[in-house]
Amino acid sequence: MNGHVEPQGAFSRSVQLYQLMLRAYPRRFRQEYGADMLQVFRDCCMRALQQGGRAGMLQLWSITVFDFVGSMIEQHTHKETYMTQDKTIRGAGWALMLAGISLMLMLVSAEAAPSNWELSWGFALISAFSVAAGLLGLRAAYAGKIGSLGTGLLLAGAIMALLSLGGFVPGIYTLWGDAWILAFGGPAFALAFLAAFGVVCARRGVIPTVSKLAVLSGVWFAPLMIVVTIVESTRPYEFMTLRSLLQPLAWIAFLIQNIALISLGYNLQKTTSPQPATAT
Repeated sequence: MNGHVEPQGAFSRSVQLYQLMLRAYPRRFRQEYGADMLQVFRDCCMRALQQGGRAGMLQLWSITVFDFVGSMIEQHTHKETYMTQDKTIRGAGWALMLAGISLMLMLVSAEAAPSNWELSWGFALISAFSVAAGLLGLRAAYAGKIGSLGTGLLLAGAIMALLSLGGFVPGIYTLWGDAWILAFGGPAFALAFLAAFGVVCARRGVIPTVSKLAVLSGVWFAPLMIVVTIVESTRPYEFMTLRSLLQPLAWIAFLIQNIALISLGYNLQKTTSPQPATAT
């Protein structure tokens, strides 16, 4: 009887000790893999006791401790890496939400208070910075998934957004009276690159939610800018008539764009990067 109780006691103490050791792993790793690892150890323990008794248990523990130290260090290293990636993704999300809000406020202020142009230009300036930050954050976070074309499109979009800052340089209008095209066109074409990025992601079958929202976020602003610029430069006398016709469509397009942009940012802000693991 005692010979049966002792192995059973060794088994239960071994399982309890291993369960305690699992607490040394990062929490997210434990939540995902801890139960499976504990069950595997139980099975190995039972087999070691049945086949080798105490000697089998000692052999199992020597292997377990060696693997435990290596895998624990590896998982904590992964934890730091993925915490950084999570912060990058969430930072891009906040930036894109700010971009959607500032672009909407830019349009509202331009329509509600056209004489107070400093207000709409201030929102345009905020949107330029936030669009650039959001695209660069997306590029850094998903570089391994989206390929060179995807990363190139996001980089080009960020550059376009930053180039638009030239339209805010004091005195630029004495040199170029149409500098507003640069100031407002930069974010428009930056978002067009975001839409192209979304198409690339959809074709590659990666980050599907991000790709759909990226297309919806970027497909509207640039075509409207092109139409407005062409009509104003070629048919200035018809511009106001066309403007009144296009205005309802422009408002609908901007509403879809900015809701999609805020939704994209919100989706990213809630995202945590997938954490691969090697459990033994």
